[in-house]
Amino acid sequence: MVSVTDSQQVEGRNGIRFQADQSLSEIDASSFDMVFLPGGPGELPLAKNALITEIIQSYDHGSKFVAAI
Repeated sequence: MVSVTDSQQVEGRNGIRFQADQSLSEIDASSFDMVFLPGGPGELPLAKNALITEIIQSYDHGSKFVAAI
């Protein structure tokens, strides 16, 4: 799991905390085959994140998988 912030501590809507493996700025997106995006209120910051948008577009054009819930 990757955090979109520099913090690797991620908190869900119900207060459940997760430990991300890396932050978005640390990964090499080309080394993955799929990106999975969470739904809910947390998706609004994702939609405004230029790096997320770039990754989704590159996956779409590169025949990689993009999934969302």
